[in-house]
Amino acid sequence: MKLYLDHNVYARITDRDEAGLVEGWLHATSSSILPSQVTLLEASRISRDADRAARLRTIMRLCPGFPAPHAFLDARELRDELKRVRPNWLRARPETAAIDLHLNDHRRQWRSMRADPSYRGPEFAHVEAVLSPGVGVVREFHRAGRALAQRDTGRHSTGDMAVFLETAWRIESMAVWDGALFERDPLMRDYWDYLSPYLLPIEITELDWQEFWLRDCNADCLPRARTLALAGYFQQRQPVSAGNALDTLHAVGLLYCDVFVTADRAFYDALQELQPWLPTGGKPILVDPKDSIAAQLRAL
Repeated sequence: MKLYLDHNVYARITDRDEAGLVEGWLHATSSSILPSQVTLLEASRISRDADRAARLRTIMRLCPGFPAPHAFLDARELRDELKRVRPNWLRARPETAAIDLHLNDHRRQWRSMRADPSYRGPEFAHVEAVLSPGVGVVREFHRAGRALAQRDTGRHSTGDMAVFLETAWRIESMAVWDGALFERDPLMRDYWDYLSPYLLPIEITELDWQEFWLRDCNADCLPRARTLALAGYFQQRQPVSAGNALDTLHAVGLLYCDVFVTADRAFYDALQELQPWLPTGGKPILVDPKDSIAAQLRAL
């Protein structure tokens, strides 16, 4: 069984000193926990050195694999879809040395965290610098995407929710990648870094860009982009904050796990609404933060 643990679950495991119990259960059941860059980021944001080191020690013990950067995975997904429907936008022989440098740097910082859980690498300062402004960008994309989808599909009922959501995720994704590739928004620098080496230096008109996103790309080939946008939609009842802006990144874990475990009721409710709209995905599970996490995992 593959599990994805929300950051609050790692927090409870750490606070109750249950890493050994959970590790034993994982071995006994041949289960594993998916690695996540955003989980490490949230642990790195803990200000007190001892608390941060304790949380990271738990994460590294239970989930020893290297987590590929979210932006790299998102860019790779889009690159593959461009190859399918817009191969003329891409270089035949891309120079990817810069991408390798970025990935190697992430891997070095991850190894430093494993060696010293109190370590804070240079990436942390960059992420912190863009996180708060990025919350505002996320809020605006969600608002604008929903407004445009509402305009294009009319007031939606249960019957036409699928049409509304399909329009909304395409519009939001189109806007996000437009900001990264054409507006060169510094808050989306990582998207540019990971995708631009594949793109030819040609003019992509606004009409071309809209036709790719709104007509030609296949939703089943862009599950990460779709999940990111729809997770934001289903969280719309919650004010957008640094915490739930990162939750949209956590939500992508649904695509790869059998069970998604969280101790956050509001996020669990959003995942429950999101899951039926995904092509594949694990089952969201809500655990009680006041009780033993190890015992609740054994009951799965």
